[in-house]
Amino acid sequence: MWSIWTAHNGRRHGSVPLELSRACKWARDTANDLVLSTKKPTDRQAHPKRSHWLPPPSNSIKINSDATFDANTFSGSTGYVIRDDKGLFIAAGAKWYGALGNALSAEALACRDGLILAQHLQAANVHLETDCEVLIELWKTRKKNRAAIWPVLNEIQELMGYFSSFSFCHVKRKANLVAHVTAKQASPSQPMSSWLDEAPAFVNPCIQHDYAVIREI
Repeated sequence: MWSIWTAHNGRRHGSVPLELSRACKWARDTANDLVLSTKKPTDRQAHPKRSHWLPPPSNSIKINSDATFDANTFSGSTGYVIRDDKGLFIAAGAKWYGALGNALSAEALACRDGLILAQHLQAANVHLETDCEVLIELWKTRKKNRAAIWPVLNEIQELMGYFSSFSFCHVKRKANLVAHVTAKQASPSQPMSSWLDEAPAFVNPCIQHDYAVIREI
């Protein structure tokens, strides 16, 4: 409803109107996301989410993914960082999207983009993390629903087949900061970036912080 009201106000004040069909789709998807986000998993209190990053099991890699989204332009970006079982940087990427349905779509694409990079690196054992809890709930029920992001979830499932083992879970934002700052690196003027072996300067503080934390555990 917010998007329809925004389009109405935009017409009144002379700005470029938002297509009604697009506004309705955004409102429908957002309403569905809101319903899901209010559902509390029964084991949330029994298994509280950790607030710091942890390395994956031995001989595995971990992908942290995140996204940005601008509801005014329906655009945004994805960011994903891959580290090994010692917390050392392997690779990262950021990608700009000029047309997105909503924030949830951006989060799903971030996960998919990270898995594509892991596939190119021929990773075997993959652990994927996101700070979008609604996305994880949709992933768990993907065989029973047809959410707007279902095609992307299907791509993620297909990518699973390239790995010997795979896990996908939710973490708090504090455990996902490395992906958060990476997603901000993409823009219309620089729509795609990738880094291999050597961590870029903007992400080093997050990696060093995470490494210091796990050494104290």
